[in-house]
Amino acid sequence: MKNFNSIAHFGGRFFVGICCFLPYVGHTADIYTLQPYLYTDVFARSEPISVMNTIHGWKGDYQRGEKQYIYSWFETGAKLNNWGLGVLYRRDYALNFSGDTSELYGAIRNDEDLPTGRTYDVDLKAHAITAKGLRLSWINEWQPSFKTTIGLSFLQSNYLIEGDLNGTATATGAKEYEYNADVNYAYSDDILFERELTEKVVGYGGAIDFAFDWQLSANWQNHTEFRDLLAALWWKNAPYTEAVAYSDRQHTSDSGYTTWDPLVSGTEKNYSTYRQTLPVRIDTQFIYQENTWQYGAGLQYQFEDYVPRIGIGQETGNWQVFAWYRPIDQSIELTTRWHQTEVGFGMDNLRWDDAKFIHIRISYAY
Repeated sequence: MKNFNSIAHFGGRFFVGICCFLPYVGHTADIYTLQPYLYTDVFARSEPISVMNTIHGWKGDYQRGEKQYIYSWFETGAKLNNWGLGVLYRRDYALNFSGDTSELYGAIRNDEDLPTGRTYDVDLKAHAITAKGLRLSWINEWQPSFKTTIGLSFLQSNYLIEGDLNGTATATGAKEYEYNADVNYAYSDDILFERELTEKVVGYGGAIDFAFDWQLSANWQNHTEFRDLLAALWWKNAPYTEAVAYSDRQHTSDSGYTTWDPLVSGTEKNYSTYRQTLPVRIDTQFIYQENTWQYGAGLQYQFEDYVPRIGIGQETGNWQVFAWYRPIDQSIELTTRWHQTEVGFGMDNLRWDDAKFIHIRISYAY
C-alpha cells in the first residue's frame, strides 16, 4: 500500500461513524432489543508434545509430529436488532514442520543423545499474531430455514511472526550437530538471531468472517462458519531476515550439549510496508435429529490441518447436551446449551499437563 497510515485513519473514521450511527438506531428502536453477548473460543492441538510442555519449553515426553498450533478468540459486545458491535482480542500461533524437525528439537531440548551421522531435514513454517480491535456484525434471516452472519473486524497488532526455515542438520556426535538453513521471515521480535530492534512494530488491518445456519429438512441442519475469509495486517517498517544461517561458532551448555552461535550471511532489513495474510479457518457440522436425539458429523480446517469429528446428543426444550469424538486425537468434548448460554470443554487426556488437544468454548447470545 502506498499510504500505510491511511488504514488507521480510515479505521478511526469508520468507528466514529458507527458510534454516531448506533445512538440513532437505538432512538428509533425499542431499547429492550439491546442484547449483550459474549464469545470465547480456545483451540489447541499439538502432535509431537503436550500443549503444556510446549509452553514450558518442550521439556517432557515427545514424539515425531508435524503440526502444532493454538488460537484464542475473546469477544464481547452488544446486539441491536440485526446489528452487533463488540471488542475483540485474539491470538494465533501456528507451526508446521517436518517430522525430523520435531525429533531433533525434542532431543536437544531434553538433552538426549543424537544418533551420530544422521542427517535431519529441517523444515519449519511459522505464523503468529496477537491482535485487538472491534468487530461489527450483521445477522439476517433470509427465510425461516436460512440465516447468515457477516462480521467485519478492524484489528491492531503488536506481535508478528511470519516465514519459514529450510535446511539440514547432521549429528556429528552424541551431543554435537552442525547445520545450515535458508531463513526468510518477518517479525516483531527476532527469536532466531536476537537482532536488536530500536522501534516497536505495529500492524493494522481487518478480517471478514461469514457463517450460515441452514435447516435442510425437518431432520437435517447445517452450521458452517468461515473465519478470516479475507484477512490481512499491514505492518510499517516490519523487520525481516532473508539469509543463510550456518553453525560455525561452538559453545558447550551446562548439560554438555554443543550449541551454536550461528553465523548469518544475507539481509537484515525492514520492509517499508509488509502485508501479512491471515489463513482462513473453516468449521462445518451436520446434525440429524430424530425426536429428542441428535447425531452429528463435523470437520474443522485450520493452519493446513483437517480435524474431523462425530457426535451424539439430546435436546429437550431449551436444554441440549452433546458429546463429540475426534478420532484423529482420540479426544472427547462435551457441550451443553441452556437457552442462550453454551459451554463446551474437550481434551484427549484426563491429565491437563499431558493433553495434546484442548478445546474450550463459552458463549452467551452469540
